[in-house]
Amino acid sequence: MAQFNCPNCGQPIQDGISVCPNCNANFAAKQAAAAPTTAPTYQPTGYPIPVQQPKKKIKWWMIAIAVVVLLLMMRACFGGDSSKNDSAVSKVSNSEKTDTSEMESSKNNLENKGILGDYEVEILSAKIAKDYEGNSAIVINYQFTNNSDDAANFMFALSDKAFQNGIELESAIIMDSKTYDSDEKMKDIKPGKTIKVQSAFVLNDKKNTVEIEVSELISFSDKKVVKTFELQ
Repeated sequence: MAQFNCPNCGQPIQDGISVCPNCNANFAAKQAAAAPTTAPTYQPTGYPIPVQQPKKKIKWWMIAIAVVVLLLMMRACFGGDSSKNDSAVSKVSNSEKTDTSEMESSKNNLENKGILGDYEVEILSAKIAKDYEGNSAIVINYQFTNNSDDAANFMFALSDKAFQNGIELESAIIMDSKTYDSDEKMKDIKPGKTIKVQSAFVLNDKKNTVEIEVSELISFSDKKVVKTFELQ
């Protein structure tokens, strides 16, 4: 336990005792007088204590709303012209695609005569006939040449179609062998040989032109031999 010496006689005294047991000196009042006092806090009367206000923070949602409003205003000012321009560009683009497609198609079309893979075909002529039901039909004459290494026939080497007003015509059945011979299309010919064959199609009318197209039966090529016949 802490001790201190009596200020009167010098006798050691335990801390907390206010009267010296040796000389009966009372030193409690002196300690109280010597104890430091806390200075009072000065507060002027009549004036309120200022309170520091917290700083206001800009919230993120306020910035987001401002950005959205700005974008809507810009769209209202420039949106109409932009859509018109986009529409015009789209029309020009579609027109260019159509022109390009037509050009590519015309490049693949061989007029009257051409080579299709290992075969050569020529569209020679056409004549009007009647099918077995009495409907008007058109008979097309071809010249077919086999340039492959094996025997081949027109029917299994090439495919021919007829169109009238853009609509494909159906094959015609003609019983008159003097007018139409369908057997020639199925005759095999050896490499380097040529044969004349025929196809017949039922007409939709006797006025509009007939377009003939011949292409390879099995091929990845878009090439075809074409010819148009006027009926009048």
